[in-house]
Amino acid sequence: MAAFQCWLKLPLVSSNGPIEGPILIEQVAIRPRKMLSKGDLLFVVSAPLGLYEARSNMEGSLEALKAEEGKMLPEFEQFGCIVTDGENIPYGQPYIIATAIERP
Repeated sequence: MAAFQCWLKLPLVSSNGPIEGPILIEQVAIRPRKMLSKGDLLFVVSAPLGLYEARSNMEGSLEALKAEEGKMLPEFEQFGCIVTDGENIPYGQPYIIATAIERP
């Protein structure tokens, strides 16, 4: 079975559409070379309109992650890569789903 690289980049998408503004990484929940399941928490980010959990929308292996706690997500750069087979790619959907959460 062929492996596909799915590059992660902005915008992050929530149920209300793209998250706009600078995005700060508050917490990284997973490290590279780990297997992901759909719905696994990748990181927590803050943006001007709130705090969000960013979760995987596919199964695969997280092969690269440039996201670091306390850093801004690069606006026009790829910040991670998930390797998966073609059956697990969410065609026409974002690779990461962000969900608003309450600030502690």
